[in-house]
Amino acid sequence: MELPFCEICLKTGMLCPGCTAKIKDGELNDNDLEIAKELYRLSQENKGLKDVKFKRSIKVGNLIIILIEAGEIGSIIGKGGNVIRGLSKKLNKKIRVIEESKDVKKVASDLLYPAKVYGINIVYMPDGTIIKRLRLGKEFERKLPIATKSVKEILLLITGENVDIVFE
Repeated sequence: MELPFCEICLKTGMLCPGCTAKIKDGELNDNDLEIAKELYRLSQENKGLKDVKFKRSIKVGNLIIILIEAGEIGSIIGKGGNVIRGLSKKLNKKIRVIEESKDVKKVASDLLYPAKVYGINIVYMPDGTIIKRLRLGKEFERKLPIATKSVKEILLLITGENVDIVFE
């Protein structure tokens, strides 16, 4: 398993200067450390996690979004969802796993599942800024797993794109 912290730091709980610098620089946060420790522990029990590359996490209220390398969602969720369920119980938070990508539609689809993203429009504002407008079905307006304001913030953090959400 590839984690953003070194193995010795995860085993001992004491951070080396390199890992401490990652937290101080804002590259990673305390949630990342807590998740990395738990994933390391789970990887000792579950060999299916050995190829997973954990990038970072984003905490929004009672939800933690785990960003991983593309194509590894199945491995981190585990057979029958047992890995994520165990991680969720240990952290006492709901967890969403998404692939790190710059593709707004892909990230939004992973984040908002089961809501379906119908499409994305590019809106050119008079001041020269560009906003990507996500089009979702009206039936999902009240069923989103995350508040729309939080979705906009998360998508900005992950993709670097300003996003607006409309229901049609």
